Amino acid sequence: METGSLTFSRAMIDKTMGLFMIAVALGVAMGITGTDVTKQTADMVLTDGAPALALGMEKGDPDIMDRPPRPPQEPVINREMLIGTTVQTVANTLAVLIAYWRGMMWEAEQGMAANVVTAETMAFVTLVLSELFRAYTSPSERYLLFKLGVFTNKYMQYAVGFSILLLLPVVYISALQPIFGTRCP
Repeated sequence: METGSLTFSRAMIDKTMGLFMIAVALGVAMGITGTDVTKQTADMVLTDGAPALALGMEKGDPDIMDRPPRPPQEPVINREMLIGTTVQTVANTLAVLIAYWRGMMWEAEQGMAANVVTAETMAFVTLVLSELFRAYTSPSERYLLFKLGVFTNKYMQYAVGFSILLLLPVVYISALQPIFGTRCP
């Protein structure tokens, strides 16, 4: 049986692994230092923690009581989870790298000198939003989101809304932009 605490644990492991892999890929692609990668990862964990906590309030799969308990020797990160995490991480990484590239191209198209901060901001926002969307895929490894219901967990809605409310000032309030290294074009 997958309980709320196991769902929460899997979600946190899944998100942390994905965030770390994306942060490293972005860091290498952008040529930034380990400290900057750590800062970006910390920014993401702050906006991703609330949805992971909300997953602990999920009802569980509809047939959870009809299934036998999972074997005690089965690892928390099983084969299916590893494949799913890898696929989602690759997709998120591609989306973030494309956003970064579009950020660099956008300013060139406007006739301005390329500004890496704009590209990094676009990549950051894409990463945060993709991780928030990804949180909706975590409640079940067996059922699609639409079978379980998108809005059945009110805490997830609050958490995603709260995370977006944390993201907006980081991008749009000029006093916070130097702290987080963001820029609103």
